[in-house]
Amino acid sequence: MLSVNTNYGAMTALQNLSATSAEKSQIQSRINTGLAVASAKDNGAIYAIAKGLDADMVSASVEQSQLDRVSSTLDVTLSAIDSISDLMIDMKEKALAMTDESMTYEQLKAFNEDFNALFDQAQTVARNAAFNDINLLDGSTLTLETTSLSVIEGFDLADILENGITRTGDFTGVVNSNHSGTVTGNFSGVVNGSFSGTTYGDMTGVVNGDYNGDIYGDFNGVVNGNINGTIYGSNNGSVNGSVTGSVHNGSVTPPQEVTIEAADETAADYLGRTYGGVKGYEEDMFSFDPKQDLHYHYTGMVASIENTISGLANYSSKLGSLAKAADIQNNFLQIKNDVLMKTKGNMVDADMARESARLSAIQTKEQLGVQALSIANQAPNMVLRLFG
Repeated sequence: MLSVNTNYGAMTALQNLSATSAEKSQIQSRINTGLAVASAKDNGAIYAIAKGLDADMVSASVEQSQLDRVSSTLDVTLSAIDSISDLMIDMKEKALAMTDESMTYEQLKAFNEDFNALFDQAQTVARNAAFNDINLLDGSTLTLETTSLSVIEGFDLADILENGITRTGDFTGVVNSNHSGTVTGNFSGVVNGSFSGTTYGDMTGVVNGDYNGDIYGDFNGVVNGNINGTIYGSNNGSVNGSVTGSVHNGSVTPPQEVTIEAADETAADYLGRTYGGVKGYEEDMFSFDPKQDLHYHYTGMVASIENTISGLANYSSKLGSLAKAADIQNNFLQIKNDVLMKTKGNMVDADMARESARLSAIQTKEQLGVQALSIANQAPNMVLRLFG
């Protein structure tokens, strides 16, 4: 039927042309963005999955950044341990030299100054072994919240080097009998009997019997018996008996050998024993022979330095294993990110070669659609021939 009011052929041609134009726009969008699924309108399910992959890749990137920070911190720490170990070897050489009993006191003092200078350098290295405000040789803890690696716990090596003691074992209780043991911290408890042991901190407690041992800190407590030992700190306490050892009132820094106590799997377990600095030695004819004291001190110190070097090597080995694990984890996360990116690309990326071919075809189809619409629009003119 011919009608001037309704041209169904033109309407059909226009619909096809509109569909062709929409398809062309979609192809051009894919070419412009490189994505077959650029929004939820393109494919809601695929778009949602792709967003989930984006979240996974962000998490992996955050873990990689954290592992990079961990690796840098471990590298700095390992470098510092190497430097400290070298200084310890030099200290061992000085200590061995000072075991020679033929050396004069003045020669010993010169070696002692060199030894202390090396000691100070080791302490400075430990204090400065920081990266991003984290120093595993100054008591810091490196927390890995998003990775499978364990938390890395540091220990205050700098404080150990400076003070020669870790104040972890305070004695604050009450013992209603004789007691034997070492107090690595402060002694503020009560022993209703005799006490046999060494206190490396301050002694402010009460012993209702004899105190048999040295006090390396200050004595401000009460001993209702005799003190059979040396007080290296100040003596302001009360002794209802006699003191058979020396009282240095802090003028001499004693050899401070301690066993570091810490939780399992911490760096402190690997250090073992160490000595504090040998500083402030002054001749005191009433208390001890300074030359003999230095000989005695350094003879015992050689073994301690060797133990410290061994402990640092063990800790270095532990950190090296963690550094290797961090690198392996980092490489795995990089591979994981690449796989996630490839998976997402397979899902949402456009095949540019195919889209190029489709664009050529759709352009031809669009031209044909325009011609078809032009032909359909000429149909109403045929009505005039019927009246011609």
